[in-house]
Amino acid sequence: MNYFKMPLKLSMQQGLPDYTALSVLGEDDLNMLSAFLMRALSRHTCRPRLLKIGGAVSVGKTTLAVQIRDRLQLLSPQAQIVLLSTDHFLMNNKALLSHCGLEHKGFPESYDPDLLDQFFSAWVAGRSLPRLPVYSHQHYDHIPGAFQQLPYPDVLIVEGVVALNSACVSAQGFGLFVDAPEACMEQWYAARFLHLCLEARACGAGFFSKFSSLSDAEILARAKATWVGINRPNAVKHIEPTRAQAQCVLVKKQDHAWASCEIDPVYCKDQ
Repeated sequence: MNYFKMPLKLSMQQGLPDYTALSVLGEDDLNMLSAFLMRALSRHTCRPRLLKIGGAVSVGKTTLAVQIRDRLQLLSPQAQIVLLSTDHFLMNNKALLSHCGLEHKGFPESYDPDLLDQFFSAWVAGRSLPRLPVYSHQHYDHIPGAFQQLPYPDVLIVEGVVALNSACVSAQGFGLFVDAPEACMEQWYAARFLHLCLEARACGAGFFSKFSSLSDAEILARAKATWVGINRPNAVKHIEPTRAQAQCVLVKKQDHAWASCEIDPVYCKDQ
């Protein structure tokens, strides 16, 4: 069964889909974007289908990926649609300390190249996928002894800061880049950092419990220093250049509404 012969429910203008409607915030936008992605994926000759969602830290990649997965599943209920974060390919903290240092976590060199190659080689060849370690943001590391075995998918959605980095995720697919003004991303990162610290303070466990004795203002200052010293250099040097690998770019505003949606013209042709 071809799961991708679905009507593209977008408004039409002179015989072509009107993708400018995607810049408007609302549930209909996600539905239209998901329908567009279903059509776009169907044009790729490689199987299974691969959707890669990239962007900087805290820009909202994971939230968008979950929303898209859920809507694609509604459009194609019989398909096996799998969502995978590139975080699971990170080296564990012990390995990172000897390899490049924890301050480079999230940089391309902090990912396990052998595991990445093993996974995507199996995916391309149609073999059973290797099991992957489970990464936890709360622990800021892999959970010891925890592994996940993913089913072989009809659609694989890979999201993460290196999802569009061809040196890391070399398999071909449709690329979506999520972007926003840097001030917004820094603010969203600080809010997430504070949330993780407060969560750790409440339960007294996890990586972020080391910040439990700090005031909220001190925690936010630490978050800003991390953004300026680590996340911003990574975004500028390694993440922003991968925008050129995307066929669709979503730009967000302060309230997470979509400011614009840019799509490669080749995918705007009604076929």
